[in-house]
Amino acid sequence: MLWLQAFDNQPGISIPFRDLDYGLVIGWLDAILTLAPRSQYPLLAASRLYAEVPAPVKQRQMLEFVYQRFLDDPNRRWPWLAHAAVLAKHRLADLPLALRFAQAIASHATGNDVPHWAKQMHIFLLEDMGE
Repeated sequence: MLWLQAFDNQPGISIPFRDLDYGLVIGWLDAILTLAPRSQYPLLAASRLYAEVPAPVKQRQMLEFVYQRFLDDPNRRWPWLAHAAVLAKHRLADLPLALRFAQAIASHATGNDVPHWAKQMHIFLLEDMGE
């Protein structure tokens, strides 16, 4: 994971995140999660580093990856999908996408450790959509 995170900053060159091949980045993050399924770091990196680049197509790719891997362990991975919902709403201005993520949290993250605000995000998004 550290190798992947440091890939953009190599001796003599610095590669902006937006210039990375996100298909390869997602492949690495996916492989790391497969090897260490309880690790939170790959989804933290996906949602907080790679999804915050000023490139909407790449943001969407990374947010979709977070959504797909959230479904594997919703009660532990809900924070990353909650952040993805915030990014979808505020950075992408895509309320339907934010709602999709928030509804997934409400439907799948049902554990006692999941806070009520996370389980109720979809209500506030529906209000923002006038529903």
